[in-house]
Amino acid sequence: MLGRDHALLGAVAGVGLAEPVARLAHTHLPPGQVAAAGALCAGFALLPDIDEPGSTVSRKLGPVSEVIAAATNKLAGGHRQATHSLWFAGGTAVLVWWLGRFALAAPILVYACLALTLTMLVPARLVRRGSAAALIGPVAAGWAVWRAQTGSWTTDPTRVADPHTWTWLPVAAGIGVGLHLVGDMLTVEGVPLLWPARLRLAAPVLGHTDTAREQLVGACLSLALVALAWVQVLDPLLNAKGTHL
Repeated sequence: MLGRDHALLGAVAGVGLAEPVARLAHTHLPPGQVAAAGALCAGFALLPDIDEPGSTVSRKLGPVSEVIAAATNKLAGGHRQATHSLWFAGGTAVLVWWLGRFALAAPILVYACLALTLTMLVPARLVRRGSAAALIGPVAAGWAVWRAQTGSWTTDPTRVADPHTWTWLPVAAGIGVGLHLVGDMLTVEGVPLLWPARLRLAAPVLGHTDTAREQLVGACLSLALVALAWVQVLDPLLNAKGTHL
């Protein structure tokens, strides 16, 4: 599955499931947190492909991520190996849980995911050449994350740094990585869920990557994301602002 569709799948799941899952835990996520959950799921849905130097996640953050991808490719045993396993998904969730104990660690993670997903709109050659246009994504992400991370349209820095605001973070990260594995399982190559076992699991309803079927799925995910963003984020925000007028 293409990086674009991995990110879309993660964003749809993050925005669509954030509030229902929060209700099961007898809590509530404000619209800004729902938006942040969508961004985090989208970003982590790209993470397993850090084992491939030519992937979206390795190209969109410039030379630094390309070096990390090359090293990960060797350590993981190649593309769709260690980073496409249940061990990697669980390890990612645990690492994010540990990082979330520190003030500002969670906002930085969300910012990074926002920057990554928004820079997908910028051609990779501009990122590599250091063009000013490549800063559009991170700058927009910085503005959006400062607003979204407070849980409202305020700019209260204490809310941004409070680790208790981000208890959902490891769940969203784990779901994002897990959805990447699901997406790749839908292609003929499959994934080694139980790595280092060589068995690769696949239900290739999409065929090979970037087929017409995957493009159709991507279009449907785009429409779903727009609808969910309106229902779960934009409409509640507009209503909240209207009540304060």
